[in-house]
Amino acid sequence: MSGQAVSYASVVHIAKVQKGETVLVSGASGGLGSVCCKVAKAVGARVIALTGDRAKAEFMRRDMDVDRVVVMEEGWIEKVLEFTRGNGVEVCLDNTGMVNDAIKCLAYFGRVVILGFAARKGVMEEVKMNKLLLKSATVIGYRFGESGRRYPKTLEQIWKGYLAMLESGRLKAMIFGKYEGLEDMGRALQDLHDRKVYGKIVVKVADVPSQLGKL
Repeated sequence: MSGQAVSYASVVHIAKVQKGETVLVSGASGGLGSVCCKVAKAVGARVIALTGDRAKAEFMRRDMDVDRVVVMEEGWIEKVLEFTRGNGVEVCLDNTGMVNDAIKCLAYFGRVVILGFAARKGVMEEVKMNKLLLKSATVIGYRFGESGRRYPKTLEQIWKGYLAMLESGRLKAMIFGKYEGLEDMGRALQDLHDRKVYGKIVVKVADVPSQLGKL
């Protein structure tokens, strides 16, 4: 649940996504990114989901409620701009570490929220300040855990809003696969390692006997 709360906070409290805006989500096939897509759709935004894998893109087009799925290959930025009729996106939620490319996709006064660096392999980007100035762009880094410790009242508001959206049924998890028992754990971990997974996986360990459930 905490992962979904991070996505909710990123979209609603940090990016402040509004109805009718266009949101670009990198790493959209992952647990955090896929929920960012769902939250953005729930508040009335148009969503462009980015992935680096063609095979995952096919599943995403089938299973995700987004307006466009774009594979990050040559020409992908042009596809994003084409979808926005050249205007660019109002918001980019960056889960992978692509700030410079995100800025190229932004509309004037656009916002980038940095949530992670999954694709950077420890090598951080350098951002030229003139690129931000030319678009009056805003780049925000967000650490859910530390922000919650420093601002507990805001964290309380986030959880309240997230749970309300969850109860409304608009944040159903996207399940890639279900695995049975600990003996299937190896296959689950291998699928994660091979980057086959999009969304979440479920490992069912065992049913709790009814007599234990009453203890």
